[in-house]
Amino acid sequence: MEQKVALVTAGAKGIGAACVKSLSEQGYYIAIHFRSDPERAINLAESVSNAKIYQFDLIEDGACEALIKDVKKDLGRVDVLVNNAGVAIDQLLPFAKPDDFDKQVNTNFKAGFLLSKFVSK
Repeated sequence: MEQKVALVTAGAKGIGAACVKSLSEQGYYIAIHFRSDPERAINLAESVSNAKIYQFDLIEDGACEALIKDVKKDLGRVDVLVNNAGVAIDQLLPFAKPDDFDKQVNTNFKAGFLLSKFVSK
């Protein structure tokens, strides 16, 4: 039986890293997405030994589609998608900027929607 592939967004630290470790222990090959801190992503990938890393800023135009295309090209498919990427702009409403709101919506909602859409194709 072929090894199943899981993609974990924001997978290099915190909850994402815990998901990577758990899925790896369950026998999945892991595509670890990260936005920054390549050293942390590399160390995690080496620690689970069955992973490949992908660096994208998911709010950039075309990034979600490019990530899925790269993972499918490298690993053949995506069996499990963990939409873990998210941001919180900690700002009182009177001081919040529209750009901060856009960043939250684009990361927390739009990226998850687009990734799910492109995985299903």
